[in-house]
Amino acid sequence: REEEETPSFIGEVPVAAMPPAPHDGMPTAALFKMITADDAYRIVRETCRSLTKCVEGLPLVAAHRHVLAEDIHAKDPVPAYRASVKDGYAVHSADGPGKYPVVYECHAGVDVSKLAPLQKNTIAYISTGGPLPEGADAVVQVEDTKTTGDVSDGNRVVQILKTSTPSEDVREVGSDMAVGECVIKAGTMIGAAEVAMLATVGVVEVPVYRKPRVAIMSTGDEVEEPMTETLPLGKVRDANRAMLLAAVSELGALPIDMGIARDTEANVEQAIEDAISQGADVLISTGGVSMGNRDFIKGILQRMGTVHFGKICMKPGKPCTFATIKRADERSVVFFGLPGNPVSALTTFHLYVSPSIKILQGLPESQLRVGVYATTTSPIRMDASRVEYRRVLVEYISDPGETARGKLVAHDAQGAQASSRIMNYHGANALLVVPSQADRLGETVLPAGTVLPAVILEGKRILRHELGQN
Repeated sequence: REEEETPSFIGEVPVAAMPPAPHDGMPTAALFKMITADDAYRIVRETCRSLTKCVEGLPLVAAHRHVLAEDIHAKDPVPAYRASVKDGYAVHSADGPGKYPVVYECHAGVDVSKLAPLQKNTIAYISTGGPLPEGADAVVQVEDTKTTGDVSDGNRVVQILKTSTPSEDVREVGSDMAVGECVIKAGTMIGAAEVAMLATVGVVEVPVYRKPRVAIMSTGDEVEEPMTETLPLGKVRDANRAMLLAAVSELGALPIDMGIARDTEANVEQAIEDAISQGADVLISTGGVSMGNRDFIKGILQRMGTVHFGKICMKPGKPCTFATIKRADERSVVFFGLPGNPVSALTTFHLYVSPSIKILQGLPESQLRVGVYATTTSPIRMDASRVEYRRVLVEYISDPGETARGKLVAHDAQGAQASSRIMNYHGANALLVVPSQADRLGETVLPAGTVLPAVILEGKRILRHELGQN
């Protein structure tokens, strides 16, 4: 009966539907029904996909590490002429092996239209990338020729040692890129190779999605700046803000440091308004989303915007909150209220904030998360009711010389998997998704050798390890 009367804030709920204040002294956070981690991920994706992304035109090199907003098509064929693949000699393939005079040279950049067509039983020196003269239909590489020292009509004579076939070692017109071909699709992150492709097809102003601006603030009276020499009793250095500023930078977004908002409702609300006024597309706070009487975030968000969820059935990160706030220009700011413990904050960042930033960057669904299945190497005790995201090292192991027959394994991070112990993340490259006891019909411990899904952390790699190596 009580559960039926508890309002569910899953999905987009108008501000008017939110309760104006906690009931009977109940903290605001208690009014939010707990949703599954999968539902939370779906809501974040659907909400962010519905938001308008800004497109801008940037100069070629400045577009590096932005996401392309439009398909790019080749307006010219590449190559635009028949080009040699190697240093060698342009020949008539039908002439076959033999000794032939070198009548001229075709270096890259030479206008061969001004040269006479290559006659049968003559050859032309040609460099890599050089245009084939009219009449030639193949190239014989230098390694398959021999200098004779002979001269014929003032031209040196070279011996061709092998038979060639038409188009051998020749790049035909448009063989790399045909006219009108889509060479880069929208949604592609522009790296060095893509910059080269854009330059090749003559795109000098690149249509890209503007990088999202991500504001980050910490909350709490207990939080001090990292440079604090001596901490008073009850105080902690602010690891979360520096950590999240770095995590946002790793994604290629633009971080905005909003500092620390002290524990009054007015301070926190003013910090949110300041971040919005600075043009934030995404706002991340840490702390202030749990059940304490100074946890103001959820109540403020109820007044300022739309709360999509305020509690997730997961460990760590249960109080994670997701909302949207309308700016004066009618664009929505995405808000994530992350828990104050560093591990909880970083875990929910990887699972929810990172995909939202990627969506706003313009990346496709396939690039939001990288997942694998890995085999556990030790028993794992499951939580009674919540899915757990454990910090693990996933590696590919194989017997010596048997790389193709290996498997992915997940090693638990060193030490207790406590939400305050950020050391667990050092050396980890993935989050192992461990089901709850309820999901496993009452089982309490998963034995070693269980295959479970894992989410690879941003910027991390899976390394290979041969058994028997130190």
